[in-house]
Amino acid sequence: AANGSLWAVSPFGIYRYGVHGKWNEVKMPLEDDEKLTDIASHGDTLVVLSRSFAYVSLPPYTTFKRIQLSAPKNYDGKVTAFRTVWLLHSGELFGMTGKLVVDAIAIILVLLCITGVIIWLRPKRRVLMQQSFRLHDRIGRYTIILTLLIALTGWCLRPPVMIALVLNKIPALPGTTLKSENPWNDKLRMIRYDDSCHDWLLSTSEGFYSLNMSNAKVKALTSAPPVSVMGVNVLQKDVKGRWLCGSFSGLYVWDRLQAEAFDYFTGKSAPKKAGAPFGKKAIAGMSQDFSVPVIAEYYEGTTFCPQPASMNQLPMSLWNVALEVHSGRIFIGSIATYIFIFVMGILAVWCLWSGYRIRVRIRKKTMHNSKV
Repeated sequence: AANGSLWAVSPFGIYRYGVHGKWNEVKMPLEDDEKLTDIASHGDTLVVLSRSFAYVSLPPYTTFKRIQLSAPKNYDGKVTAFRTVWLLHSGELFGMTGKLVVDAIAIILVLLCITGVIIWLRPKRRVLMQQSFRLHDRIGRYTIILTLLIALTGWCLRPPVMIALVLNKIPALPGTTLKSENPWNDKLRMIRYDDSCHDWLLSTSEGFYSLNMSNAKVKALTSAPPVSVMGVNVLQKDVKGRWLCGSFSGLYVWDRLQAEAFDYFTGKSAPKKAGAPFGKKAIAGMSQDFSVPVIAEYYEGTTFCPQPASMNQLPMSLWNVALEVHSGRIFIGSIATYIFIFVMGILAVWCLWSGYRIRVRIRKKTMHNSKV
Protein backbone atom coordinates (compact mmCIF):
# COMPACT_ATOMS: atom_id res chain seq x y z
CA ALA A 1 0.00 0.00 0.00
CA ALA A 2 0.98 3.68 -0.26
CA ASN A 3 2.15 3.84 3.36
CA GLY A 4 4.56 0.97 2.82
CA SER A 5 2.43 -1.63 4.58
CA LEU A 6 2.63 -5.21 3.36
CA TRP A 7 -0.55 -7.14 2.52
CA ALA A 8 -1.40 -10.68 1.48
CA VAL A 9 -4.67 -12.19 0.32
CA SER A 10 -5.93 -15.76 0.33
CA PRO A 11 -9.29 -17.11 -0.82
CA PHE A 12 -10.62 -16.94 2.73
CA GLY A 13 -9.06 -13.79 4.21
CA ILE A 14 -6.77 -10.77 3.95
CA TYR A 15 -3.69 -10.26 6.13
CA ARG A 16 -1.46 -7.34 7.04
CA TYR A 17 2.13 -7.66 8.19
CA GLY A 18 2.61 -5.62 11.32
CA VAL A 19 2.91 -5.89 15.08
CA HIS A 20 5.74 -8.14 16.37
CA GLY A 21 6.62 -9.19 12.84
CA LYS A 22 3.46 -11.24 12.43
CA TRP A 23 0.64 -11.47 9.92
CA ASN A 24 -2.65 -10.20 11.30
CA GLU A 25 -6.00 -10.91 9.71
CA VAL A 26 -8.11 -7.88 8.78
CA LYS A 27 -11.85 -8.34 9.06
CA MET A 28 -13.94 -7.68 5.96
CA PRO A 29 -17.73 -7.59 5.37
CA LEU A 30 -17.75 -10.81 3.33
CA GLU A 31 -20.85 -12.80 2.46
CA ASP A 32 -21.14 -16.50 3.28
CA ASP A 33 -18.77 -18.68 1.22
CA GLU A 34 -17.38 -15.62 -0.58
CA LYS A 35 -13.81 -16.12 -1.83
CA LEU A 36 -11.16 -13.44 -2.38
CA THR A 37 -9.17 -13.42 -5.62
CA ASP A 38 -6.80 -10.44 -5.84
CA ILE A 39 -5.40 -7.29 -4.24
CA ALA A 40 -4.01 -4.09 -5.78
CA SER A 41 -3.32 -0.48 -4.87
CA HIS A 42 -3.09 2.93 -6.52
CA GLY A 43 -2.06 6.02 -4.60
CA ASP A 44 -3.57 5.64 -1.15
CA THR A 45 -6.43 3.42 -2.40
CA LEU A 46 -6.27 -0.28 -1.57
CA VAL A 47 -8.61 -2.58 -3.53
CA VAL A 48 -9.39 -6.17 -2.64
CA LEU A 49 -11.29 -8.21 -5.17
CA SER A 50 -13.52 -11.16 -4.39
CA ARG A 51 -15.26 -13.36 -6.93
CA SER A 52 -18.35 -11.13 -6.69
CA PHE A 53 -17.47 -7.69 -5.24
CA ALA A 54 -14.74 -5.07 -4.99
CA TYR A 55 -13.67 -3.85 -1.55
CA VAL A 56 -12.03 -0.43 -1.17
CA SER A 57 -10.06 0.90 1.80
CA LEU A 58 -8.20 4.14 2.57
CA PRO A 59 -5.58 4.90 5.26
CA PRO A 60 -5.31 3.66 7.96
CA TYR A 61 -6.83 0.62 6.16
CA THR A 62 -8.85 -0.63 9.10
CA THR A 63 -12.22 -0.83 7.31
CA PHE A 64 -13.31 -1.84 3.84
CA LYS A 65 -16.27 -0.62 1.81
CA ARG A 66 -17.96 -3.21 -0.37
CA ILE A 67 -18.81 -2.09 -3.91
CA GLN A 68 -21.19 -3.94 -6.21
CA LEU A 69 -20.22 -3.26 -9.80
CA SER A 70 -22.87 -2.16 -12.26
CA ALA A 71 -24.14 -4.48 -14.95
CA PRO A 72 -22.23 -4.30 -18.24
CA LYS A 73 -23.90 -3.19 -21.45
CA ASN A 74 -26.26 -5.79 -22.98
CA TYR A 75 -26.23 -7.85 -19.78
CA ASP A 76 -28.81 -10.65 -20.11
CA GLY A 77 -28.32 -12.59 -16.89
CA LYS A 78 -27.15 -15.73 -18.69
CA VAL A 79 -24.34 -17.97 -17.40
CA THR A 80 -22.13 -20.47 -19.16
CA ALA A 81 -23.49 -23.98 -19.49
CA PHE A 82 -20.14 -25.18 -18.12
CA ARG A 83 -20.64 -23.28 -14.86
CA THR A 84 -24.15 -24.68 -14.48
CA VAL A 85 -23.04 -28.28 -15.03
CA TRP A 86 -20.02 -27.79 -12.74
CA LEU A 87 -22.17 -26.62 -9.83
CA LEU A 88 -24.74 -29.33 -10.51
CA HIS A 89 -22.03 -31.99 -10.40
CA SER A 90 -20.66 -30.69 -7.09
CA GLY A 91 -24.08 -29.96 -5.60
CA GLU A 92 -23.20 -26.29 -5.02
CA LEU A 93 -26.00 -25.30 -7.37
CA PHE A 94 -28.41 -25.91 -4.47
CA GLY A 95 -26.22 -24.72 -1.61
CA MET A 96 -25.39 -26.87 1.41
CA THR A 97 -28.34 -29.19 0.75
CA GLY A 98 -27.02 -29.95 -2.71
CA LYS A 99 -23.53 -30.64 -1.39
CA LEU A 100 -24.86 -33.12 1.18
CA VAL A 101 -26.92 -34.89 -1.49
CA VAL A 102 -23.86 -35.28 -3.72
CA ASP A 103 -21.86 -36.59 -0.75
CA ALA A 104 -24.59 -39.17 -0.19
CA ILE A 105 -24.48 -40.16 -3.88
CA ALA A 106 -20.72 -40.67 -3.57
CA ILE A 107 -21.30 -43.13 -0.72
CA ILE A 108 -23.98 -44.84 -2.80
CA LEU A 109 -21.57 -45.26 -5.72
CA VAL A 110 -18.98 -46.79 -3.38
CA LEU A 111 -21.56 -49.29 -2.09
CA LEU A 112 -22.64 -50.14 -5.64
CA CYS A 113 -19.03 -50.77 -6.63
CA ILE A 114 -18.28 -52.98 -3.62
CA THR A 115 -21.46 -55.04 -3.85
CA GLY A 116 -21.11 -55.26 -7.63
CA VAL A 117 -17.60 -56.71 -7.32
CA ILE A 118 -18.81 -59.22 -4.71
CA ILE A 119 -21.64 -60.34 -7.01
CA TRP A 120 -19.20 -60.67 -9.92
CA LEU A 121 -16.80 -62.79 -7.82
CA ARG A 122 -19.67 -65.09 -6.76
CA PRO A 123 -18.36 -65.97 -3.26
CA LYS A 124 -19.10 -69.39 -1.81
CA ARG A 125 -20.70 -67.83 1.26
CA ARG A 126 -24.35 -67.79 0.21
CA VAL A 127 -25.38 -65.24 2.86
CA LEU A 128 -22.77 -62.74 1.65
CA MET A 129 -23.89 -63.23 -1.92
CA GLN A 130 -27.58 -62.78 -1.10
CA GLN A 131 -27.05 -59.71 1.08
CA SER A 132 -24.79 -58.09 -1.52
CA PHE A 133 -27.31 -58.73 -4.30
CA ARG A 134 -30.23 -57.42 -2.20
CA LEU A 135 -28.32 -54.26 -1.20
CA HIS A 136 -27.04 -53.67 -4.73
CA ASP A 137 -30.52 -54.14 -6.19
CA ARG A 138 -32.37 -51.86 -3.78
CA ILE A 139 -29.81 -49.07 -3.81
CA GLY A 140 -29.41 -49.18 -7.57
CA ARG A 141 -33.14 -49.11 -8.35
CA TYR A 142 -33.98 -46.15 -6.13
CA THR A 143 -30.96 -44.00 -6.98
CA ILE A 144 -30.50 -44.67 -10.70
CA ILE A 145 -31.51 -41.13 -11.71
CA LEU A 146 -29.10 -39.49 -9.25
CA THR A 147 -26.15 -41.76 -10.03
CA LEU A 148 -26.66 -41.28 -13.78
CA LEU A 149 -26.83 -37.52 -13.24
CA ILE A 150 -23.50 -37.47 -11.39
CA ALA A 151 -21.82 -39.64 -14.02
CA LEU A 152 -23.16 -37.55 -16.92
CA THR A 153 -22.29 -34.16 -15.42
CA GLY A 154 -18.80 -35.35 -14.48
CA TRP A 155 -18.32 -36.63 -18.04
CA CYS A 156 -19.20 -33.17 -19.36
CA LEU A 157 -16.58 -31.33 -17.29
CA ARG A 158 -13.55 -32.52 -19.25
CA PRO A 159 -12.64 -32.17 -22.93
CA PRO A 160 -14.05 -32.47 -25.48
CA VAL A 161 -17.57 -31.87 -24.10
CA MET A 162 -16.29 -29.14 -21.75
CA ILE A 163 -15.32 -26.89 -24.66
CA ALA A 164 -18.86 -26.84 -26.04
CA LEU A 165 -20.26 -26.00 -22.60
CA VAL A 166 -17.81 -23.14 -22.09
CA LEU A 167 -18.75 -21.52 -25.39
CA ASN A 168 -22.50 -21.55 -24.77
CA LYS A 169 -24.64 -19.60 -22.31
CA ILE A 170 -28.00 -20.45 -20.81
CA PRO A 171 -30.38 -18.58 -18.44
CA ALA A 172 -29.51 -18.93 -14.75
CA LEU A 173 -31.77 -21.53 -13.17
CA PRO A 174 -34.30 -19.95 -10.72
CA GLY A 175 -33.89 -20.98 -7.10
CA THR A 176 -30.20 -21.88 -7.49
CA THR A 177 -27.00 -20.18 -6.38
CA LEU A 178 -26.46 -19.00 -9.96
CA LYS A 179 -29.57 -16.81 -9.83
CA SER A 180 -28.35 -13.58 -8.28
CA GLU A 181 -29.18 -9.88 -8.36
CA ASN A 182 -25.45 -9.23 -8.60
CA PRO A 183 -24.48 -9.34 -12.31
CA TRP A 184 -20.89 -10.16 -11.30
CA ASN A 185 -21.71 -13.03 -8.98
CA ASP A 186 -18.70 -15.42 -8.99
CA LYS A 187 -17.17 -13.79 -12.11
CA LEU A 188 -14.40 -11.44 -10.88
CA ARG A 189 -10.80 -12.68 -11.05
CA MET A 190 -8.03 -10.03 -11.15
CA ILE A 191 -7.65 -6.23 -10.95
CA ARG A 192 -4.85 -3.77 -11.77
CA TYR A 193 -4.65 0.01 -12.12
CA ASP A 194 -3.72 1.27 -15.60
CA ASP A 195 -1.77 4.53 -15.41
CA SER A 196 -1.95 4.97 -19.18
CA CYS A 197 -5.74 4.83 -19.41
CA HIS A 198 -6.41 6.13 -15.88
CA ASP A 199 -8.80 3.34 -14.97
CA TRP A 200 -8.88 -0.03 -13.27
CA LEU A 201 -8.31 -3.01 -15.55
CA LEU A 202 -10.63 -5.81 -14.50
CA SER A 203 -10.23 -9.45 -15.54
CA THR A 204 -13.37 -11.57 -15.26
CA SER A 205 -14.65 -14.93 -16.44
CA GLU A 206 -16.53 -12.89 -19.07
CA GLY A 207 -13.41 -11.12 -20.40
CA PHE A 208 -11.63 -7.83 -19.67
CA TYR A 209 -13.40 -4.64 -18.56
CA SER A 210 -12.51 -1.05 -17.76
CA LEU A 211 -13.70 -0.10 -14.28
CA ASN A 212 -14.35 3.37 -12.91
CA MET A 213 -14.13 2.79 -9.18
CA SER A 214 -15.78 6.08 -8.25
CA ASN A 215 -19.15 5.12 -9.78
CA ALA A 216 -18.67 1.33 -10.17
CA LYS A 217 -19.31 1.57 -13.93
CA VAL A 218 -17.74 -1.04 -16.20
CA LYS A 219 -17.08 -1.11 -19.94
CA ALA A 220 -16.12 -4.12 -22.03
CA LEU A 221 -12.72 -4.03 -23.75
CA THR A 222 -12.92 -5.59 -27.20
CA SER A 223 -9.21 -5.40 -28.07
CA ALA A 224 -8.16 -7.76 -25.25
CA PRO A 225 -6.12 -10.90 -26.07
CA PRO A 226 -7.59 -14.39 -25.56
CA VAL A 227 -7.56 -15.95 -22.08
CA SER A 228 -7.96 -19.62 -21.19
CA VAL A 229 -11.16 -20.66 -19.42
CA MET A 230 -8.93 -21.38 -16.44
CA GLY A 231 -8.21 -17.67 -16.02
CA VAL A 232 -5.33 -15.19 -16.15
CA ASN A 233 -2.01 -16.13 -14.51
CA VAL A 234 0.00 -13.10 -15.64
CA LEU A 235 -1.23 -9.49 -15.77
CA GLN A 236 1.60 -6.96 -15.58
CA LYS A 237 3.13 -4.16 -17.63
CA ASP A 238 6.34 -4.33 -19.66
CA VAL A 239 8.97 -1.57 -19.90
CA LYS A 240 6.98 0.12 -22.69
CA GLY A 241 3.81 0.32 -20.61
CA ARG A 242 1.99 -2.45 -22.48
CA TRP A 243 0.13 -5.19 -20.66
CA LEU A 244 1.49 -8.74 -20.60
CA CYS A 245 -1.43 -11.16 -20.38
CA GLY A 246 -0.57 -14.79 -19.72
CA SER A 247 -2.79 -17.83 -19.30
CA PHE A 248 -2.87 -21.43 -20.43
CA SER A 249 -3.82 -20.03 -23.87
CA GLY A 250 -0.41 -18.34 -24.21
CA LEU A 251 1.36 -15.05 -23.46
CA TYR A 252 0.28 -11.89 -25.27
CA VAL A 253 1.35 -8.25 -25.38
CA TRP A 254 -1.62 -5.91 -25.20
CA ASP A 255 -1.37 -2.23 -26.12
CA ARG A 256 -4.62 -0.72 -24.88
CA LEU A 257 -3.87 2.73 -26.33
CA GLN A 258 -3.42 1.27 -29.82
CA ALA A 259 -6.18 -1.32 -29.28
CA GLU A 260 -4.00 -4.18 -30.49
CA ALA A 261 -2.56 -7.41 -29.09
CA PHE A 262 0.07 -9.83 -30.41
CA ASP A 263 1.80 -13.05 -29.38
CA TYR A 264 4.77 -12.43 -27.07
CA PHE A 265 6.89 -15.15 -28.71
CA THR A 266 5.99 -14.93 -32.40
CA GLY A 267 4.82 -11.34 -32.79
CA LYS A 268 1.73 -12.49 -34.68
CA SER A 269 -1.62 -10.84 -34.03
CA ALA A 270 -3.55 -12.41 -31.18
CA PRO A 271 -6.53 -14.58 -32.18
CA LYS A 272 -9.97 -13.29 -31.29
CA LYS A 273 -10.95 -16.45 -29.40
CA ALA A 274 -9.04 -18.47 -26.82
CA GLY A 275 -9.74 -21.86 -28.43
CA ALA A 276 -8.75 -24.99 -26.49
CA PRO A 277 -8.11 -24.69 -22.70
CA PHE A 278 -4.39 -25.33 -23.33
CA GLY A 279 -2.47 -23.51 -26.08
CA LYS A 280 0.98 -24.29 -27.49
CA LYS A 281 2.46 -22.54 -24.47
CA ALA A 282 0.56 -22.82 -21.19
CA ILE A 283 1.83 -19.86 -19.17
CA ALA A 284 1.77 -20.39 -15.41
CA GLY A 285 3.68 -17.29 -14.28
CA MET A 286 6.14 -14.53 -15.17
CA SER A 287 8.58 -12.20 -13.44
CA GLN A 288 10.40 -9.11 -14.72
CA ASP A 289 12.37 -8.62 -11.51
CA PHE A 290 15.57 -10.20 -12.85
CA SER A 291 18.08 -9.24 -15.54
CA VAL A 292 15.92 -11.02 -18.12
CA PRO A 293 12.17 -11.77 -18.14
CA VAL A 294 11.48 -15.13 -16.53
CA ILE A 295 8.53 -17.12 -17.89
CA ALA A 296 7.24 -20.31 -16.26
CA GLU A 297 5.27 -22.79 -18.36
CA TYR A 298 2.83 -25.29 -16.90
CA TYR A 299 4.51 -28.30 -18.50
CA GLU A 300 8.16 -27.22 -18.79
CA GLY A 301 8.63 -24.87 -15.84
CA THR A 302 11.54 -22.49 -16.48
CA THR A 303 15.24 -22.92 -17.31
CA PHE A 304 16.11 -19.75 -15.40
CA CYS A 305 16.20 -21.56 -12.06
CA PRO A 306 15.85 -25.35 -12.53
CA GLN A 307 14.04 -27.21 -9.80
CA PRO A 308 16.41 -29.11 -7.46
CA ALA A 309 16.41 -32.86 -8.11
CA SER A 310 15.46 -33.42 -4.46
CA MET A 311 12.05 -31.87 -5.17
CA ASN A 312 11.16 -34.24 -8.02
CA GLN A 313 9.66 -36.88 -5.74
CA LEU A 314 8.11 -34.81 -2.97
CA PRO A 315 4.96 -36.36 -1.43
CA MET A 316 1.53 -34.85 -1.98
CA SER A 317 -1.64 -35.01 0.06
CA LEU A 318 -4.07 -37.89 -0.48
CA TRP A 319 -6.77 -35.31 -1.32
CA ASN A 320 -4.66 -33.96 -4.19
CA VAL A 321 -3.93 -37.46 -5.46
CA ALA A 322 -7.65 -38.26 -5.45
CA LEU A 323 -8.43 -35.02 -7.28
CA GLU A 324 -5.81 -35.65 -9.97
CA VAL A 325 -7.10 -39.18 -10.54
CA HIS A 326 -10.73 -38.07 -10.47
CA SER A 327 -10.16 -35.38 -13.12
CA GLY A 328 -7.77 -37.43 -15.26
CA ARG A 329 -4.95 -34.93 -14.74
CA ILE A 330 -2.79 -37.71 -13.32
CA PHE A 331 -2.06 -38.52 -16.97
CA ILE A 332 -0.95 -34.95 -17.73
CA GLY A 333 1.49 -34.79 -20.62
CA SER A 334 -0.20 -37.54 -22.62
CA ILE A 335 -3.36 -37.83 -24.69
CA ALA A 336 -4.89 -39.87 -21.85
CA THR A 337 -5.53 -36.71 -19.82
CA TYR A 338 -8.07 -35.65 -22.47
CA ILE A 339 -9.73 -39.00 -23.19
CA PHE A 340 -9.65 -40.71 -19.78
CA ILE A 341 -12.76 -39.00 -18.39
CA PHE A 342 -14.47 -39.14 -21.79
CA VAL A 343 -14.06 -42.92 -21.99
CA MET A 344 -14.60 -43.68 -18.31
CA GLY A 345 -17.70 -41.46 -18.20
CA ILE A 346 -19.27 -43.40 -21.04
CA LEU A 347 -18.40 -46.70 -19.34
CA ALA A 348 -19.85 -45.51 -16.02
CA VAL A 349 -23.15 -44.49 -17.65
CA TRP A 350 -23.27 -47.76 -19.59
CA CYS A 351 -22.59 -49.78 -16.43
CA LEU A 352 -25.32 -48.03 -14.43
CA TRP A 353 -27.92 -48.15 -17.18
CA SER A 354 -27.21 -51.73 -18.25
CA GLY A 355 -27.40 -52.90 -14.62
CA TYR A 356 -30.75 -51.20 -14.22
CA ARG A 357 -32.09 -52.67 -17.46
CA ILE A 358 -30.96 -56.16 -16.49
CA ARG A 359 -32.74 -55.81 -13.14
CA VAL A 360 -35.96 -54.64 -14.84
CA ARG A 361 -35.82 -57.55 -17.27
CA ILE A 362 -35.28 -60.09 -14.48
CA ARG A 363 -38.13 -58.57 -12.47
CA LYS A 364 -40.54 -58.77 -15.44
CA LYS A 365 -39.54 -62.35 -16.10
CA THR A 366 -40.05 -63.29 -12.43
CA MET A 367 -43.48 -61.64 -12.36
CA HIS A 368 -44.46 -63.39 -15.57
CA ASN A 369 -43.41 -66.80 -14.23
CA SER A 370 -45.26 -66.24 -10.97
CA LYS A 371 -48.49 -65.50 -12.87
CA VAL A 372 -48.08 -68.65 -14.95
